[in-house]
Amino acid sequence: MSGGRPPRDLLSDPREAGRWRRLLAALLPDAVVLRRKRRNFALCARLGEDVFLSRDFRFEPRAPGDLRYEVGDHATLRGCTLLARGEGRIRIGEGSVLNPGCRVEAHELVEIGRWVQVAHGVTILDSNSHDLDPDRRRGDLRRGQGLPAEGPPGRVATAPIRIGDDAWIGMHAIVLTGVTVGAGAVVAAGAVVAADVEPRTVVAGNPAAVVKRI
Repeated sequence: MSGGRPPRDLLSDPREAGRWRRLLAALLPDAVVLRRKRRNFALCARLGEDVFLSRDFRFEPRAPGDLRYEVGDHATLRGCTLLARGEGRIRIGEGSVLNPGCRVEAHELVEIGRWVQVAHGVTILDSNSHDLDPDRRRGDLRRGQGLPAEGPPGRVATAPIRIGDDAWIGMHAIVLTGVTVGAGAVVAAGAVVAADVEPRTVVAGNPAAVVKRI
């Protein structure tokens, strides 16, 4: 049409393309979405038998063959997020259940044992994420935004987290860097765990402290 506005190529606009992808994904049957998600996850994970993945399960993709995730037989990953960053690895044992809103982030190692229950909204993080020094944190923020910054980059501490067999991590609890939660232990809802938890004990509070032995 003379003098008319040319039609916009929607897919050339990243924002429009993203909206279309989200719309199409919402319209796809669950079986199609789950089949695709399982195929993609299996490129970077060792999956046991009868592993359940929900439609809203999320993970940090890795290069095909870079197996940073291990999930045992009969495990359930329901609406949770697994993030294996850098050289990090995440191992989840047989029969363990991770519920919606749970976030597991590994820069070194997070190991969850067999038949562990991880409730809604739990955070498990083996890194302190940022340097404690405010000048270094500011420098890191500036570098991340492409701005000049003085001084060395911040130092991020990591240490493995291990959660023993049959443990139960309650809703919205936080398990921090380097912690070992013993077999059969219970972490109460909302607890912040910054030190090791002995087997078959119940801990609660911030910081988490022993309230009962099982």
